[in-house]
Amino acid sequence: MFVNGSMVYDSDHPGVRWTDGGDLGRGGVAGVLFLDDNGNGVRDADEPGIPGIPVQVGGWYDETDAAGRFTAWDLFPFEAVEIVVDSLSFDDPRLVPAAPVLRVRPTPNSFLSIEVPVVVGAEISGWVALDGEALAGIPVVFRELNTGAELLSLTYSDGTFYRIGVPPGEYEITLPDAVAEALGVFALPLHVFVPPGAGDKRTENVAIELGRIGG
Repeated sequence: MFVNGSMVYDSDHPGVRWTDGGDLGRGGVAGVLFLDDNGNGVRDADEPGIPGIPVQVGGWYDETDAAGRFTAWDLFPFEAVEIVVDSLSFDDPRLVPAAPVLRVRPTPNSFLSIEVPVVVGAEISGWVALDGEALAGIPVVFRELNTGAELLSLTYSDGTFYRIGVPPGEYEITLPDAVAEALGVFALPLHVFVPPGAGDKRTENVAIELGRIGG
């Protein structure tokens, strides 16, 4: 009789995974999705895991358990994989992952342990106007000055815009350069700071008044 197989031990989710041996040399990810109440990026003892949220790890899908934990196995070691959290599944629309996409490199024959923080974002609203006239369908960009990450919003028919779930950071709010050039206008960037931590974070009446180039 010939028997072939492999055993993988996951220290974060105590237990043993038995396989047929075909995944020898493969890697895995064992993570926890948690609410980062103080915004420090590290899970503290009193910060809860978030259950019932779909998570994609490379081409594998899992859903966080009651403690916010998820796993993926049979990944190619040393190759970068993306971890994407389905933020639309959060009960509170202000909640967003601290990083929209997290990239990791699994190691062979083991689980890579990671923590995925979720933070309370802000609500930001305002309007775009040119010569006192509201502009509809205009993209507005929220550019985080430290990371360069960008979020987009579109103005409604009355020229107003609204964005929820803006992660903590220092933002420049303006029009995309290509849009301003196409319209022949300029917009002085506005700056908004979104603090870390919990609480009601709302910034209203952000007025983007456009000027005509050469006008």
